[in-house]
Amino acid sequence: MSSQLNAGIIRAKGKGDPYTAAMYGVPLGLMALLNIPFKAPVSIQTPQELKAWLQSVMVDFGVGTLQQTGVNNAIKGRKDLDQEDQRSFQ
Repeated sequence: MSSQLNAGIIRAKGKGDPYTAAMYGVPLGLMALLNIPFKAPVSIQTPQELKAWLQSVMVDFGVGTLQQTGVNNAIKGRKDLDQEDQRSFQ
């Protein structure tokens, strides 16, 4: 997650920021612990198994979406801070 953040920061401003990447990357990466391993849909035989499978898919999707939103917000926030820094030096 930190490497994804740092790559986004490099794309956005031309140079990396390992501190920001680690500061946001570690908590966002730990969100992956919320993902529940799920069975393949072909092995589902009861409504309870279907419910558990659907819940795990939804949690996985939600965690992935939140992680990507956090990455995008961290990159955007870093880009905005850099623009403010440039304005203060002018």
